[in-house]
Amino acid sequence: MFRLTHTLTLAAAALLATATTVRAEVVLNAGGNLTFFSPKDNGKHFALHSVFLEAGKQYRIQMFSNDFDTYLELKNFLGIVVARNDDGGPKLNSRIEFTPLFSGLFRVVATTFKTNAVGGYKIRVTGLDGIVPPPLPPLPVPPLPVPPNVVLNVHGNLAHADPVKNGKHFDAYKLFLKAGNDYVINMESAHFDTYLRVTNQAGVVLAQNDDGGMGRNSRIVFRPMANGFYNIVATSYKNDAIGGYDLRVVRNGGIVPPPLPIPPKVILNVHGDLKFADPVKNGKHYHTYKVGLKAGREYVINMTSDHFDTYLRVTNQVGVVLVQNDDGGMGRNSRIVFRPLTNGFYNIVATSYANGATGHFHLNVRD
Repeated sequence: MFRLTHTLTLAAAALLATATTVRAEVVLNAGGNLTFFSPKDNGKHFALHSVFLEAGKQYRIQMFSNDFDTYLELKNFLGIVVARNDDGGPKLNSRIEFTPLFSGLFRVVATTFKTNAVGGYKIRVTGLDGIVPPPLPPLPVPPLPVPPNVVLNVHGNLAHADPVKNGKHFDAYKLFLKAGNDYVINMESAHFDTYLRVTNQAGVVLAQNDDGGMGRNSRIVFRPMANGFYNIVATSYKNDAIGGYDLRVVRNGGIVPPPLPIPPKVILNVHGDLKFADPVKNGKHYHTYKVGLKAGREYVINMTSDHFDTYLRVTNQVGVVLVQNDDGGMGRNSRIVFRPLTNGFYNIVATSYANGATGHFHLNVRD
């Protein structure tokens, strides 16, 4: 009994010796892997972790990896970056010290400093209010195997000089595929809504896809009926769209790409137009959509347009603005993450940032 007590006392003393004099509360402790199939932004794979932070309380956010140079971002519920860091931790690890002005849900974006980096990582968010544990040791994660049977891996660009079909620029890649094998074809872009087609050499479309990947990205799983050459056509959903994209074709065998997550429930999906005849408030045309939302559920509201700088508002039925956003999405597009406090009907107001703007827009609300 004396020996056990003595051992525990020494262990406790060693722990206190490595800790600071401030107490800590771990509010998030998570690990993960960035893979070739993780979503990308500006050529860098990323993962999102949600965490609730309290106003006026100091938090330490740390990211560790043995496989790549880490990069951290912290976004508020509007999707706006409120803090970021590259090498604030030991070596190539990242660290953010942050004190929120308001309580609410924040997103920790775990990503990389270099494009296309992959590997394991660990995230820790600590509220600095007690004894801070010693820094986490480097995470022992085995190297991520390179996906096998990569048939095509291209960083391409749709440009105005590319050939056009039905108003859409495209690039075509001729590949030899074997009968009976499953080929996973992914196309991703941060610049436009992608679209994929597979055709035979006579130009007959055998498979096509718009948004089978994450977000507006495309994904096809294709099994040829016969050995031969096939065309992979990388194009866009909208006319005259241009920009960079990543295209990858993998023959399954060894490592199978992970299944895509179940698509979220779509509450509202509208293709609309702001016109001069629409109602006006503060010089800006708008459309209002009434939707029923549930308390405590998180809803993602996106508004995109190629014609004007979008602006989003959520109001209650009295017209009080609960949340609003200008450029929380990509480019000049708007995005709101909204969690109602009560069940009921809310107004989604789709409008513009500039006075008198008109044109086509796409609005969707997902649960």
